[in-house]
Amino acid sequence: MHNKGVLWRTWHYAHAIESRLLQRFEWSLLRKAGIKVSDKTRREIWRRPGESEDWVNLTRFISPSERVFLIDVGANVGDFTARASEEYPNLQAVCFEPVTSNFEALQRKFDGNDAVTIHNSALSNENVQAKMYVGRSNALCSLEKYSSEGDHAYGISDRSYALTETVHCHTLDSFALDPGGRRVLMKVDVQGHEEKTLAGATATLSLVDVAIIECSFANEYEDIPPSFASVVHRLAAAGLYPVIFQEYGRTWSTYAFERDVISVREPLLKNVWYSNYGPRGPKPRAETRRRTGCS
Repeated sequence: MHNKGVLWRTWHYAHAIESRLLQRFEWSLLRKAGIKVSDKTRREIWRRPGESEDWVNLTRFISPSERVFLIDVGANVGDFTARASEEYPNLQAVCFEPVTSNFEALQRKFDGNDAVTIHNSALSNENVQAKMYVGRSNALCSLEKYSSEGDHAYGISDRSYALTETVHCHTLDSFALDPGGRRVLMKVDVQGHEEKTLAGATATLSLVDVAIIECSFANEYEDIPPSFASVVHRLAAAGLYPVIFQEYGRTWSTYAFERDVISVREPLLKNVWYSNYGPRGPKPRAETRRRTGCS
């Protein structure tokens, strides 16, 4: 047992260093190419790598110099939108948050900010009223009920949700959003309701350039299959493909039960081939055949 504990701590420490170094290397490549990721992000890489990760990853596909339209689904108290406005100075955002206490905090944060529009609404596949479970943490509110495994992972030991709220659900498509020619970034963090949210967003997805969606890979919610497969299916139908699987907690195992996944529109997949941010992709097929001696 002692050796097992030493191995775990050593592996955990080594991984923590590796993840920071990888982010720092990506940050340096971006800066070298003249793509300005903020110094705040650089500082966060060492202190809070879970917060810097989004901006290091997203900048490969959307430059901070671009005009950006953010759709923040499950905006909570607005932290993601606030950071996005720092990384993308020319940003307009529309935020959706159904829980009353979170929505009120969201209103206070963006009061007087004409670049941010907020809606007190949940998003789903139909326009209905539904029961929202309000967790002890404002980040754990959900239209779905956690499984026993999910409860245990989040420390909800008594499996009781003392607070519930009746919320209004709408489809994202019913808002008829107009990005005005901007790059469209969509963030979806809806605690198990991803598939139904995307089912009500078919038209909107055709506008999206980059999506970051929290997906489940195990039975995190009662009577809800892991969402990753269905999310990928709906995104692929809209021409969006997964390229980055972000970090995840390792308290329980070396496998993820959930993680944020970044998907991009097909033309942006070429950015994966960029070498140090120069458009140098793989060598032409003919040259490769001559070099390998293949006919």
